[in-house]
Amino acid sequence: MKTAGFAVIEHKGSYLLVLEKIPTEYGLWGLPGGKTDPGETVEQAAVREVFEEVALSVSLERELFAAIDHDIQKHLFLARGKHRQARATDDVLCHHWFSFDQIKKLHAAGRLRGDWVMAAIAAAERARTRLPA
Repeated sequence: MKTAGFAVIEHKGSYLLVLEKIPTEYGLWGLPGGKTDPGETVEQAAVREVFEEVALSVSLERELFAAIDHDIQKHLFLARGKHRQARATDDVLCHHWFSFDQIKKLHAAGRLRGDWVMAAIAAAERARTRLPA
């Protein structure tokens, strides 16, 4: 089974999402991240993919959970950017910082890559506000 690492990046109550360019997910909002390269850990893939997609250096704080979606085991990490100055690269259409309420609306409208994106943001929001799971 293929594996991938994704980062949930929060800054002052907003979360970074990217507008996908890949054909199977085109036009949907997702978390920065992607599949592992040979010999790479999911943690390394998450950090690399964030930099490749939004030119942002991050450090991973902890794994939120793993989910299987489209035969890929996706690992979701809570991450911190060294700054908020992300810049979309050619790997994505664009990026945007969204509030939790805005992301819930995107989810309700079917504009997220999958339920796993909403679940990861919700887990990060609980951790951020220190609410029980």
